[in-house]
Amino acid sequence: MRAMTQDLTNCTAIEIAALIRNRAISPVESTRFFLERIERIDPQLNAFISVTADKALARARDAEQQVMAGDGTELGPFHGVPIAIKELANVAGERSTGASGAFANRMAEEDDEGIARLFRAGAIMLGKTNSPEFGLNATTEDGIFPPTRNPWNTNHSAGGSSGGSGAALAARLVPFAEGSDGGGSIRIPASACGLVGLKPSRCRVPSAPHAGLIVEGFASSGPMARTVADAALGLDVMGGPAVGDPFRTELPAKSFSSAIGETLPKLRIAWTATSPTGPVDAEVAAAVERTRDALSDLGHELVEGFPEMSGLWPLWPTIANAFTASMDIENPDLLGPHARSSWDDGIGISARDYIRARNDVYTLTRRILVWFDDYDVLLCPTLTRPPVPLGELNKVGQEVWDLLAEYIPFTYWVNMTGQPGISLPLAWSQDGLPIGVQIVGRQLDERTLITLAAQLEQIFPWADRRPPVS
Repeated sequence: MRAMTQDLTNCTAIEIAALIRNRAISPVESTRFFLERIERIDPQLNAFISVTADKALARARDAEQQVMAGDGTELGPFHGVPIAIKELANVAGERSTGASGAFANRMAEEDDEGIARLFRAGAIMLGKTNSPEFGLNATTEDGIFPPTRNPWNTNHSAGGSSGGSGAALAARLVPFAEGSDGGGSIRIPASACGLVGLKPSRCRVPSAPHAGLIVEGFASSGPMARTVADAALGLDVMGGPAVGDPFRTELPAKSFSSAIGETLPKLRIAWTATSPTGPVDAEVAAAVERTRDALSDLGHELVEGFPEMSGLWPLWPTIANAFTASMDIENPDLLGPHARSSWDDGIGISARDYIRARNDVYTLTRRILVWFDDYDVLLCPTLTRPPVPLGELNKVGQEVWDLLAEYIPFTYWVNMTGQPGISLPLAWSQDGLPIGVQIVGRQLDERTLITLAAQLEQIFPWADRRPPVS
């Protein structure tokens, strides 16, 4: 292979895979390039909690031999592409701490299915990325690892709970990252870090083999990327049913990647820049309104509206706290303050109250899904504000839930309904901080989201914007 001369930070995951297939670069060169960046830049961010350099280079050498063999074997779509995996995911032979002192030495015995699919597609994991403890917060700073800082301003949060993946992507330490989203945890750091974050429909990416449903099916693994095309390819690879799925979600006849460039019919799009729980920052509202106007110019019908949410938010802490309490924690004194509060509250929830909360979730979200019968998608903010300063959300117990009710009213319910949602980096504040705009689709209709997102990417291109720490 020819010696590598180009700066891979300007390449998407798809472009790096093409360079490798065409023998313009080797998987070993690509892997070393990004490992060097992690070593040099990540101390400013704390995006990674572990770097698996030796294993990554061994995989890269194997990938290189496959490329050089030239025996006609079809290479996977991520062949040789370096990626990051969130700490909450299971990777065989790696620590799986949940960012908690209670599981500081726990080792994963097998890969989560979505992760295994990335590996089978040829991806090379460079390390695992930071998360708040058990993913319980919208900022990545309350686990056992140092706080993750935002590459756009290191005094600000990178979001959570996939904040490590978000910071690593934005700083161009990897071209693609896996995240997971139980209340916005892919879309929140995507908004905070200026990225594309796609939360799939319920069970689109299976939770096999370690769980049937995670947090009542609210949580899902999914792709985080700098471009819509990379995110769509990630969903192509990670998505699809697995044996034993509680909700069977067959893949569409066409790939998600093929949705890019398709012609959409005239859509009926609901939009809002008003939060049901408090104020929306003026710059965030302006970003939504600018996007509304662009979609109208594309010929779609825009109608101001938002589904009824009353009674839904109080159910979320009940379900989350019960989830924490369901873990086999031998010594709760090893938990951090917020996780300990969640565990204590969860232990006190009766089976009667938990089942009622679960049933109320599905009763109340049914009316949201009925509301979507009148609309193809919903356009709204991802967060009510640009990324917050570090420390602002790093609180305990009910104080955290109250703060989150004001900060993430546009994300959590999408997990409850099981709908897909995508956050796009469509604006930046006067202070240079990213602002995400969210599009929520009907259940199992990621294709419409991807087509629409790709059109907006053409109108408001963002891929060339780089944060100061990159």
